[in-house]
Amino acid sequence: MSNSSYFHKKMTIYIIDKHPLMRQSISNAIKQIEASKRIVEANDYLQLEMLISINGTPEAFIIDPTVDYASTTSLIKQLKKLYPLAM
Repeated sequence: MSNSSYFHKKMTIYIIDKHPLMRQSISNAIKQIEASKRIVEANDYLQLEMLISINGTPEAFIIDPTVDYASTTSLIKQLKKLYPLAM
């Protein structure tokens, strides 16, 4: 798949942040830039797992560094292990 076709397909972006207003603000900003993106919001890792099973494989994550998990670094490592193609 060429780079241009990869970036032109509808992406699913997962926003993980414990603050609903922050998630909504990030989601709105992305939609203003590129309305074709599908945005899925999760408040923690457990909800993220459930939402991925419903909405499909992520293309990208936006992660709050203070999200409830062992550490943000271990969360990123875990997500990279599970979804190596996600940005």
